[in-house]
Amino acid sequence: MASDRPRRLMPDADIIINLHAAGLWQIVTAAYQIVVPSIIAHEAQYYLDERGNRHPIDLQAQVQARQIDEMSASLDELAALQQRFHPDRLEGLHDGEQEALALVLSGAFAGGRFCSGDRAAIQALAALGFEDRGVSLEKALQEIGRTLDRTWRRSHQLTQAYFDAAVADGKQQRLDGDGPTRSIWDQIWPGRKP
Repeated sequence: MASDRPRRLMPDADIIINLHAAGLWQIVTAAYQIVVPSIIAHEAQYYLDERGNRHPIDLQAQVQARQIDEMSASLDELAALQQRFHPDRLEGLHDGEQEALALVLSGAFAGGRFCSGDRAAIQALAALGFEDRGVSLEKALQEIGRTLDRTWRRSHQLTQAYFDAAVADGKQQRLDGDGPTRSIWDQIWPGRKP
């Protein structure tokens, strides 16, 4: 396992693709211990450059070379996540994001942060009460002395402002009882208060 880097980061597929396209993947993997959920390790297969040319992403080769780590959520960990949300809430999450959230929820991915620009994934993280275990790409780059250049700042879902807004929405869902299901009433009658 790559353990010589002090900070752990679990990027989702879109973050991995964006980092490759921006030419920052090697810089980020040198600065962070990258942990990739197994579904995402097979999901992020290529990126398009500014001319639209397709370039391969081979995360499995990096796992085998011990440059990055791969983690798999058990069926029990995935079931625990799925039990916390009504199925309608899970529909907005991709399989790789569900696996990442299951690893955070179970404690299997400890001491690191989940990096996503997907609103539903960030909201779910906050609804679970783990907003401090997430980070925007913009902030993750700032922590290692890098910034999003003008082109990538246009992709607003990578910014800290977008991340903070999604966290606020997720916290509000938790307060409103719209996030993770906590009672038997929510499981029997979603959205109906007893």
